[in-house]
Amino acid sequence: MKKHILAILFFISLPLHAEIIWHDCGDAPFHIHDAADGQQCAQLAVPLSYHHDHHSARRNETRTITLALSRLPAIRQKQGSVIFISGGPGQAGVAGLEEADNLDELREHYDLIVYDPRGVGRSTPRIACLAEGEELPEDAQTFVQGCRQHTPAYFLPHIGSDEATNDLEQIRRALGETQLNLAAYSYGTKIAALYALRFPEQVRAVILDGVVDIFEDPYAMQINQQKAFQHTFEHYLAQCRQTPLCPFAGKTQGSDTFLPLLKQNAWLRLRESQAQQQWQQQWKNTLHSGGNILASALQGALTGDFSAIHTASSPPASELPAPETVLTLLQNYLLWEELWPDIDYTLRRYMMGDTFPLYIHELMEEDIAEALLAINCADMARPMSHGENRILQRHLQHASPYDNLLHDADDRQYLDPCGFWPHIGGDHRQNLPAQAPPELPVLVMAQRHDPATPWHNARRMADYFQSPLITLEGYGHTQLFNGINSCMDDIAYHFIRNPGQAPHDQSCTREPNNTPPDYYPRPPAWY
Repeated sequence: MKKHILAILFFISLPLHAEIIWHDCGDAPFHIHDAADGQQCAQLAVPLSYHHDHHSARRNETRTITLALSRLPAIRQKQGSVIFISGGPGQAGVAGLEEADNLDELREHYDLIVYDPRGVGRSTPRIACLAEGEELPEDAQTFVQGCRQHTPAYFLPHIGSDEATNDLEQIRRALGETQLNLAAYSYGTKIAALYALRFPEQVRAVILDGVVDIFEDPYAMQINQQKAFQHTFEHYLAQCRQTPLCPFAGKTQGSDTFLPLLKQNAWLRLRESQAQQQWQQQWKNTLHSGGNILASALQGALTGDFSAIHTASSPPASELPAPETVLTLLQNYLLWEELWPDIDYTLRRYMMGDTFPLYIHELMEEDIAEALLAINCADMARPMSHGENRILQRHLQHASPYDNLLHDADDRQYLDPCGFWPHIGGDHRQNLPAQAPPELPVLVMAQRHDPATPWHNARRMADYFQSPLITLEGYGHTQLFNGINSCMDDIAYHFIRNPGQAPHDQSCTREPNNTPPDYYPRPPAWY
């Protein structure tokens, strides 16, 4: 892995004179697929580690890391910038402007800026815990060893939210902005909240959507999240079974729902055989229609039947997808009620012998899995014995039985990688004020039944910041500026335009979703 080590005196150069030089994304040092019209890209060098004042590099530190940024300039007279902070952790940001139609109103007078957090996406160096082409290992200790092996040793202690929060201040300075407007999602709300506490004079408006409780200890956070996922799964299951094509037939609940679906050997052998026969027949159809995928695609466009192209371009895998792959799909798409029909579709295709939707899902997940686990550990890790780690995981399984697919597996597959992390988590060193500074311009938004960041997190942080809480009634995670709910978006737009006129606590109701599910589901731009 290339190491970016620049001999620069931060105290003289970086904090005072760093600036962002924007280029057309087609000429940028990094590539963005299908960049939006007018989208610009840039890189920014920031300190590897920071002094206690959060403004400059630590004494004698001469190393930098590089952040990747992107923006859509304001259409009319610029009134400021809105920085979007992505979640995960591990979610890249610079590609989030590719489909920015829902942000046209905001872009009238604001530059829209996204960035890849340190160690993520196109920022360098990158967090890496796996060799090229390597799959996630089954046991946590091997995963942590991989992080230590593939991520530069000097970088690994500095990938957490502490430094990431200070990076945001470096971005503000480089932009030349006096104050920032922040729209933060999921884990990104942690960065935005910490920024508002450290640099209260530099915030003009902060919106937290899908909120992390910055005071919640790691164990409570995991338990509450597991309980929320269990609640959401049970609601999804009840809704699914109201349709005749629901892949979860019968009356079983919890872990009993998955095991019959995924671990009946006779059914799996039959499905594998049918999949092979189906692929062979579809390939023959492709050859008959012209001998290549292009001809098959043309035939599909004329007839509306794309099954040949989808199946012929991807023969069945030699091995069936692991149950954990199906579980990960379910967990990710439980986050948004609008995507629940895609769960049904993907699992029905799986049962019919078409594993391609699951394969596409796996590819999307590979990009963030390493960073998600590593950054969480960088924040929350504390030393623990194998026995304590095992007890913790048993409690989590009890809180959420629907995903207990490893009940007969080696105990090592249960353990939390943070129990093996080589550095104490940065959250344990945080010294947060008992009450936020008064009159900080913060708006808190949440969905009533959020499996990833439960609603009570938002209530706690709204009370802490003495801020209004806007609740979307229903099941889901982040939703701001995704075109999901006009009520929530309108409130957020008004707040950014007039942060001094904060709304009162209120609720929004769900709006009908008339958009049919994509053939291959994809997550929203932010989470």
